[in-house]
Amino acid sequence: MLCEGLWALLTETSAVVAIIGTPETRADGTSGVFPVTMPERTPMPALVITQIAGGGDNTFDGASGLRTARIQFTAYGANYLQTKRLAKAVRDRLDGIKITLADEDTTEVDLGEVVVEADAWQLAPFEYQTPIDIQFWFREPITGGTSL
Repeated sequence: MLCEGLWALLTETSAVVAIIGTPETRADGTSGVFPVTMPERTPMPALVITQIAGGGDNTFDGASGLRTARIQFTAYGANYLQTKRLAKAVRDRLDGIKITLADEDTTEVDLGEVVVEADAWQLAPFEYQTPIDIQFWFREPITGGTSL
């Protein structure tokens, strides 16, 4: 699955790890990269990965295996600079990427392209955020469906 593979990739990307840390160096014992939501009181910086849209490509023979997904990577930090550095590390790794991910499906990513990057701030809890939306075009094995 795409998000699983992207999670694994980012938790092994040296520029991301240099900012977030590792399970051995973080106070919460996690990678600091979370699917969909971040646990309360997570030490900063941290990263949340959320799929916000997606679709497939069908042919007259059924599903082709070609898919798109818009994934939001939200960098969180205790200050603006920390958040922007994390967002840049994610952007630098994923913008323009073409890779076969090390997930259980060995998902083939044909392209990742940044479509939106913004800044945000939240008073309670006091944290800075930089969401980056990346559109991915990828292939994954077809596991179901019917053909006529």
